[in-house]
Amino acid sequence: MTNKIEINTNLFKAISDESRLRIVLLLSVNEMCVCEICETTGLSQPMVSRHLGLLRTLNIVSTRRAGQWIYYSINREEPLVLSMLSVLIEHLSPSSIFQRDFDNYAIKRNEEKLCSQKASLSETK
Repeated sequence: MTNKIEINTNLFKAISDESRLRIVLLLSVNEMCVCEICETTGLSQPMVSRHLGLLRTLNIVSTRRAGQWIYYSINREEPLVLSMLSVLIEHLSPSSIFQRDFDNYAIKRNEEKLCSQKASLSETK
């Protein structure tokens, strides 16, 4: 059985990687599929998938399947994850790469350039 110290250590190791931290912070805003994360961050699909796999193994993110899409979101049942996120978001610099990711996501969402929006539009036709 894994003890609390090991769980906490693994959580902080996971978010010590800039790409994983960017993904976690984006998922704190909204659930997203791999394609949306790639479009927003500019990270490659294999890299995003690998990072999401680790984050899922550590219970930092959870998944929801909708047809062919798998959506990732922050695991809101983990109090440490939620506490860590609130502290990180509170201390982000407005000029940081993380803020650029948030801004980029908002722009792409408004322009309906995210793949889940395209899928939902084609389903309604």
